[in-house]
Amino acid sequence: QAISAIPPSAYNEVRTTHITPVGLWRAYLMAPERGAPGTLLRMVPTPLLLESPYLKEIFDTLPGEKELFRVHTLKPGTKIQPHTDARGDRKQQLLRIHIPVETDAESNFELEGELIPMQAGECWFVDVGKMHQVRHDGRKDRSHLVLDCRYNEEWARIFVEYGGGDPFAGGQLSRLKLADLEQMRDALEGMEGTAEVLQEVDFGSSSTLTDQ
Repeated sequence: QAISAIPPSAYNEVRTTHITPVGLWRAYLMAPERGAPGTLLRMVPTPLLLESPYLKEIFDTLPGEKELFRVHTLKPGTKIQPHTDARGDRKQQLLRIHIPVETDAESNFELEGELIPMQAGECWFVDVGKMHQVRHDGRKDRSHLVLDCRYNEEWARIFVEYGGGDPFAGGQLSRLKLADLEQMRDALEGMEGTAEVLQEVDFGSSSTLTDQ
């Protein structure tokens, strides 16, 4: 219900060459807040997140400093072709977490040729620096919560407890790109309650971001 309560105006259509047809929509639950001139020091919750007790509970429950939190919704028939996402080095220690909220057996996420059976209500770490693709053949929208957060001792304990081992053993992980922030600003502009978050955001160069 929390996902269905998000108004259509909150979603931003994603257009890239590897998504056919255009069927990926994002709703941003965090926005960048400017610190020192020319830098983006942290991400802060949007009104969309603060006004949803369910989404806020998930946000508060997951450990680590958050750098990205959004809803990814795929329309039926959407295919995301094989690709890799921009990656940060080991020092960044960013985890990409997927939480399926609305999905079905006809929605397939494949990582390096292996089908990942993500079920609604589960929490998955995905190394999107590796080749992956998605095919949504279901009849209804498929929605995931997607979170980027910093690896810490609590995450280390979780990985040990659930047999995941060291998530960085395979190499580099996804990180936030400058293009994401620019697209996020465009999506949020004009939404009620976001002006105070966005008016001081500087989308110029930053040592903490990559633009690739």
